[in-house]
Amino acid sequence: MNEKISILLASYNGETYIESQLHSLACQTRAADEVLIVDDHSSDRTVSLIRQLIRGYGFENWKVIVRPENTGYAENFIEGLKHVSGDLVFFSDQDDIWHRDKIAKMECCFQKNQEIDLLLSDSRYVYENTSQKQVNRTKELRFDRKSGKVCRRRNWPCIKGLGCTFAFRRRLIPVMQALWMPGYPHDLCAWHAAAIRGGIYLVPEALIDYRRHGGNVSGQFERSVDFRVSEITRQLAYLKKIEAYIRSEDKDAISISLREVRFQIEFYKKRADYLKEKKYILWFKMLGMLSCYDRKRNWISDFFCMASRRPE
Repeated sequence: MNEKISILLASYNGETYIESQLHSLACQTRAADEVLIVDDHSSDRTVSLIRQLIRGYGFENWKVIVRPENTGYAENFIEGLKHVSGDLVFFSDQDDIWHRDKIAKMECCFQKNQEIDLLLSDSRYVYENTSQKQVNRTKELRFDRKSGKVCRRRNWPCIKGLGCTFAFRRRLIPVMQALWMPGYPHDLCAWHAAAIRGGIYLVPEALIDYRRHGGNVSGQFERSVDFRVSEITRQLAYLKKIEAYIRSEDKDAISISLREVRFQIEFYKKRADYLKEKKYILWFKMLGMLSCYDRKRNWISDFFCMASRRPE
């Protein structure tokens, strides 16, 4: 029995690329049963283009919700979770291009394995000059080659993959809603929710073309100490929310122990401490926790951030 498939797309001032993305959704070999587009109060022609395309295709199962004010991409996706009705939900950005068999291939994985909570895939980067590059995200993931199950590593709170490749079962939505707080990226929230349950799986194949351009939300970052401390503080808030959730839930549905969560909390506290106070000895001692960093080179770059910080 086929499960109902929903696509949840968040849009905002995306008139440049939205038509090509919606066309790629419409041309899937396995059509979605529901497409919900939540617009974050765009000020350009995004909404009119979407409605025009929906009328042109004659799709009655495509709907648009326009939010009364702009609240940011993460809250836009979380708001959409209240309205989707599918058994399987696919996140979609407004500026990518899905390969025609994306839904079909991912649905097949879900059908074969009921243990999957969240399924992600590789992507192919497409730059503004139209050159393409295969991105092998699996290099950052240890996974079972037969089942595709992603093994939990010591740095499990760090998201590995693009949220626009995520698809997940409906049972993950209540966990995400329980964890989410303002400022919590929707894809990181989904990653943490699935990590808690232990059901992250990978399709080691590029199933979308991911546009790289100046307007991308993902990939924007700063190298300053203040920014890093701010990000670490937010990660600590997420981990404390996870800790509270695990304490309150049925242990049979939980894959991560409180001890593992508290270990991560201690790691991030120490990292924020040496960054703020320029404690080089503590930084050096963190070499023993190198596997907790998102990438090992971040340990080195922390040093240069501290060294370049001017005295207050």
